[in-house]
Amino acid sequence: MRYVHQNPIKAGIVKDIQDYLWSSYREYSLQKQDLCDIDLPLKLFSKDQKKATELWVDFNQTYNDDQCLEFYDRKRLNDIEAAELIISIAKVSSPADIQSFETDKRNRAIKKMKEQELSIRQIERLTGVSFGIIRGI
Repeated sequence: MRYVHQNPIKAGIVKDIQDYLWSSYREYSLQKQDLCDIDLPLKLFSKDQKKATELWVDFNQTYNDDQCLEFYDRKRLNDIEAAELIISIAKVSSPADIQSFETDKRNRAIKKMKEQELSIRQIERLTGVSFGIIRGI
């Protein structure tokens, strides 16, 4: 819950969780149940409703560095750059040459491509190896 409620702060939309209008935070902090069933989550903090609310607010106001689905600004390679990377990894003259590799060798090369953060679709498009095989590696 803290991760979700702190997302608007981490995104720079608001400075205080309480200020974000499209959050359930205020239902919990003000004990004004509208859309959410606040009882069960608050009971995780205390059986006493007032104490639970105080603990819940403290918990949500405490900064954390949870990284669940954080967006990292990373550069995706275009197909030309990705093809060059594949050629370098697999030591081939063309990415499509990987189709003729023995299974183990092909799988090792594709695993290295995935480790370099090439997408499954990009690897599929450039090598001709099927999506299902790449996903399974």
